[in-house]
Amino acid sequence: MCVSILKHLTRPEEKMPLSEPRPDLKTIYSDYVTLARNIPRGSHQDLEKLIRGEEIPYMLPGGTFVRHQFQNTCVLSSLLAGIHITATRFSKVKDYFMTDNTVGAVITFLDNKMYNEAMGLWLINLDLRSVGRKKYFSQNKYLDCRGYVEDFLANFDDLTTVKCEDDNNDYDMSPSASVYNGTLSNFKIYGHVYILDTVIDPKLILVKMRGRMGNGCIPPYVITDDFSRKYELQFLLLGLITAEIKHMVLCVKQEGGRWMLYDNSGTPQFQDFNMEIEMKKYVPYLAAYVNLNSAYPEEQVQESEQVNDLLLPVVVTVNNYRSTSLSPFRQPVEETTIYTRPTCQQQ
Repeated sequence: MCVSILKHLTRPEEKMPLSEPRPDLKTIYSDYVTLARNIPRGSHQDLEKLIRGEEIPYMLPGGTFVRHQFQNTCVLSSLLAGIHITATRFSKVKDYFMTDNTVGAVITFLDNKMYNEAMGLWLINLDLRSVGRKKYFSQNKYLDCRGYVEDFLANFDDLTTVKCEDDNNDYDMSPSASVYNGTLSNFKIYGHVYILDTVIDPKLILVKMRGRMGNGCIPPYVITDDFSRKYELQFLLLGLITAEIKHMVLCVKQEGGRWMLYDNSGTPQFQDFNMEIEMKKYVPYLAAYVNLNSAYPEEQVQESEQVNDLLLPVVVTVNNYRSTSLSPFRQPVEETTIYTRPTCQQQ
């Protein structure tokens, strides 16, 4: 571990000498990405032990990062738990995440139970990319993570080839929209769509559905696009909203079709979840769908190999920027605008 990184890993009560200038966010970002890169790859979370509570607690509230204390982390920890468990289950999703500086480093930290480092790095990169957004590290000694799901999604921009998140325009028949419509059209009725990786081989599709579906509405478990590719619901971020509380939890699918609820402040943190019965008290805010034809190791999808031979449209990749340096800055991703009416499906 390099000396500059060790400086940032001091205990919360330790104070930096007056003669030593406080490192800026770019320096801290680069040091933590370097730290993650120096951790030998191969570590992975044992999901069964994690769910049974045999591992150390998973992203508890109230941790610390570079002398700042986390507050209100339920949205952030639920999102990171969702992508981490998904990456652990699906190797090609993980491989794609690892091509990005920030997301790859966060997954590495989560694999190695460095949960505060994972959450802290996510917030640093949000601050570095932020234009008009909340600045987490502008606060004195607290990292107040209170916010909506969309406040934490910008770190996926460099992995996202297309976005559909503008409801104010009419249906867009431009060439760029038409190319993607064969896949987007099957998701857009549920919310704003983010396709990760190319449309020819999407690894993960995120659907931000805040306000689209009410309590008890369950998004489809499987969505099939116009090219007969199946996308399986892998996790949901669910809001629990009452007069007394506003809280976010994660509902995530495990092997064998078992659904689990992760609550960062719950005891235990993971509990079995009956989707049809217990969804009535929750509102879905984000859904994540895994492309079954690309997410599993090749030997597990031999019966689906013919999908690779489908005559798909020629796609010019919108996002050509990949993680080739330590710089957290990327060019903005071109957006494809498609209008859709919000709907709710009850299953």
